[in-house]
Amino acid sequence: EKFILADAGGIWGNVVSDPYGVIEVLKWLILKPSVVRELFSFYTDVVVERAKVLLEEGADGILICEDYGMHGKSWMSPRQFREFILPNLRRISATVVNKGGFFIIHTDGNVMPILDLLAISGAHAYQSIDKFSGMNLAEVKEKVGEKLCLIGNVDLNILAKGTVDDVKAEVKR
Repeated sequence: EKFILADAGGIWGNVVSDPYGVIEVLKWLILKPSVVRELFSFYTDVVVERAKVLLEEGADGILICEDYGMHGKSWMSPRQFREFILPNLRRISATVVNKGGFFIIHTDGNVMPILDLLAISGAHAYQSIDKFSGMNLAEVKEKVGEKLCLIGNVDLNILAKGTVDDVKAEVKR
């Protein structure tokens, strides 16, 4: 009766959460690409193994938390995303789908430059659609709405601190 969604970690989420590590990895995209490929492959291995266990234990879907964007732009160029992230997303997606699950990518920030790549990753849904970083639900729906289920674009401050009427108005928006 309930849809159980389990968080399996992420490929990039561990890196972007470390303010010192993210700077190094961004440099390594250019200076040490083989190291970045190996690092992301390792994190993908971890996500794949977690996803298998979570699905075997009864989860209906797998969520990865990534944050591929920041305010106003994505962390990587589309070329870098295609080279370093997309193959790993496809590997996770194939595992989840082969096990009968749904695959959802959470990413904050402005991901408009890489949105079409998220749409071909094999994910079923894109969650967040961060309005504070310039993501517009209508534009996202126009661009990838036929390829991805879209979840989000709601002001979390209103959900957390608003009145019932405030929440109703924000959801309706």
